[in-house]
Amino acid sequence: MVKGKFGRFWTHAVERLFDLDKITFEDILIRESVIGDIMDFAQENHPKEFVAFFHGIIRKKQLIIDALVYNEFSASENSAAPIFHFADKSFYGSVHSHPGPSNRPSRADISFFHKTGIIHAIICRPYTRESVRFYTQNGEPVTIKTIP
Repeated sequence: MVKGKFGRFWTHAVERLFDLDKITFEDILIRESVIGDIMDFAQENHPKEFVAFFHGIIRKKQLIIDALVYNEFSASENSAAPIFHFADKSFYGSVHSHPGPSNRPSRADISFFHKTGIIHAIICRPYTRESVRFYTQNGEPVTIKTIP
């Protein structure tokens, strides 16, 4: 967790970079196809972790996550990290896998969340819809609605 003046500066800088300080929405929705992609990618990369990013749009005060953005990444059984980071204004967060049975964020995950958007997901074994959990950038659980 980033603390102090530098931490506040970093948080505000990231918010300004991605226009997160201008985003207001009441609901977060995710397409079923994105959940399917998350499950497939986690299974394909097991026992290593994977990382991808959420593409989305805001319509009628709803953030709609409509696709995954794949990026080259380095992975092991304990971590996954993007090799190339991009500044896309339609980039709203991240998803990664945990090869074990826990989908709770670690301290390292929360640090990563703070640098990569506002909504995050972790999927764990057995890589099903029920094993995907969503979090705020502070690691607090959040409810997401699934849409066709």
